Amino acid sequence: MNHSPPRPPGTAKLPDAVHIREYRDSDESALIDLLRELQSAELPHNSHLKAPDEIGSWYVERLRENCATMDGVILMAVGSGGITGCAVLYQAVQVKGEEEERSHQYALVSELVVTCRARGQGIGKALLAACEQRARLVARDELCISVLAANTGAYRLYHQMGFADTRISMKKTIL
Repeated sequence: MNHSPPRPPGTAKLPDAVHIREYRDSDESALIDLLRELQSAELPHNSHLKAPDEIGSWYVERLRENCATMDGVILMAVGSGGITGCAVLYQAVQVKGEEEERSHQYALVSELVVTCRARGQGIGKALLAACEQRARLVARDELCISVLAANTGAYRLYHQMGFADTRISMKKTIL
């Protein structure tokens, strides 16, 4: 019988040897590897993406610039075997209120990846829970994320974590 206290909503149990922390400059190589893995998974579904080996320090710098502009953070999942995942959270995405929308801010998870070898261990859930916790701390009432339609595993995870479909974009190749 398990006598551990229940976890609060929006949290996830990590494997004992894994913890979530903020990005450090020394993580750059591992972060690039994760971003290339994400790019490899998305490239078959979007032919306009750069080849994974073109993702490099410039991309990390762009993420860091976006973090500076939108009160963001890069979170790393670290275990005994090294870095196993990351999430990029922008806590102050501004909608200017043009056209039909009112001006507002929301939080956005723009990148989320867990290495293939570490999937199914709760790391993605823990990264999302950490993003949600941080968004709550800055009083955001919306946390958004997008997913490619073909990424059914991530889609299921996001639904399990309480995300709901709000917009579905479709594309038709015509040439």
